[in-house]
Amino acid sequence: MKKVFAYRLIVVFLLILALSGCGPRGGGRKGGGTTPTTPSPKVYIGGYYHNYDHSTTGVNTACYWDADGRHDLGDGSSDSEVVWLSFYNNELYAIGSYYDRTAGKTVPCYWKNNTKENLDDINSVPGYVNVHCGFVYNDQVYAGRSYLVGSQRIPCY
Repeated sequence: MKKVFAYRLIVVFLLILALSGCGPRGGGRKGGGTTPTTPSPKVYIGGYYHNYDHSTTGVNTACYWDADGRHDLGDGSSDSEVVWLSFYNNELYAIGSYYDRTAGKTVPCYWKNNTKENLDDINSVPGYVNVHCGFVYNDQVYAGRSYLVGSQRIPCY
């Protein structure tokens, strides 16, 4: 009986010893017993919202959302959208397209620091272009897109 009690006592002692290094104040081998804080990632979402400011029927206005709220990119005068967000050198690039009413075409573009830049010369853009994805490398913006020729969709970048 004394042997069983001694074994149980040893097992309990070993469990206490093994678990004493765990937890937020444990003081185990991996540090001083404090849990390091990790920075919370900031979430960005790109897209558009339906804006009635400039017309009774409304237009889709390009924007993105972060923890601070919505940030409009399009001017609201014609349809625009963001389909891809990319960071390069700590700057946010919003890649998408807008509809140019004068030319009558959808034009691939990107916004950097809220300034819109066309990805192509507007005169070389076919009638309807879809932007599907994009990224930035060496300050150059690349976009995966497609355009219509008749009823056939042609991929391009």
